[in-house]
Amino acid sequence: MLFIKNIFFLNKYDILKFPKFISKNIYLYIFHLEDNNLSKKILQYISNNKNIKKIFVPNTKVQSTLLENSINENQIQLMPIPIDLEKFELNNIQDRNEILKKFNIPKGYKYIGSFQKDGTGWGDGNMPKYIKGPDILIKSLIEINKQHKIFIILSGPSRGFMINELKKNNIPYKHIYFENYSDLTLLYKVLDLYIISSRLEGGPRAVFESMASGVPLITTRVGQAADIITKKNGFMVEIDDYKSISRIACDIFNQKINLDQIIKNAKKTVSEYSYSSLNQKFLNSILND
Repeated sequence: MLFIKNIFFLNKYDILKFPKFISKNIYLYIFHLEDNNLSKKILQYISNNKNIKKIFVPNTKVQSTLLENSINENQIQLMPIPIDLEKFELNNIQDRNEILKKFNIPKGYKYIGSFQKDGTGWGDGNMPKYIKGPDILIKSLIEINKQHKIFIILSGPSRGFMINELKKNNIPYKHIYFENYSDLTLLYKVLDLYIISSRLEGGPRAVFESMASGVPLITTRVGQAADIITKKNGFMVEIDDYKSISRIACDIFNQKINLDQIIKNAKKTVSEYSYSSLNQKFLNSILND
């Protein structure tokens, strides 16, 4: 008979399906907590279950929420979402023009990236997912487009809302969805800027991906970005502040900002969050628990 000592939940919702009376060591990763009844049930379950050994969180916002809900601080482990530096550091290997030609992207633009799922569900995504801020991104792009010739490169599933809004506002774009995650590195190599406009995040991965790829990042104050982005390695604005996003983007494109040191600092920052270093930290926290 197979004896299972430890159970790990990567999806926080699955823990509600697990009977409290079964004696196991439970480990849980919570990427983010929304302000809704389901999250309240999860917090209540955690506080009432003595078998939960460790709760891993990617940022201090989630950590604070757990502490505010009377979760023991010894149960909480800050564990950022890691980056595969071996993939994303190779930003100069392939020529930009070669990649533009490969994906039939026209030359002569400032290229802005957005690779995060921001539509509701897993279909076309024509309904926006509010917490991902696609409405803020569109407002920002409309303002930037008034001053600069921009081209938007999209990836990820369920981008219907963004695509429809870009068409409506005559902003050129290309949506490229890869089955293989590693292929995403190609798109970062052509970008002049990456924008994160979310209202709630765990990471997102794009924070580290853009920094490792040498792409300037403008992000709202969410998730891991709020913990690691400073004036020295990127650009951070308050949630919903599309005017600041567009102003900073235009300053970058008008060469009013010296990006060389910011990009250098960003690469130095992200080097601390590699798979190799964080995976070992993750394993040690379980084995030594």
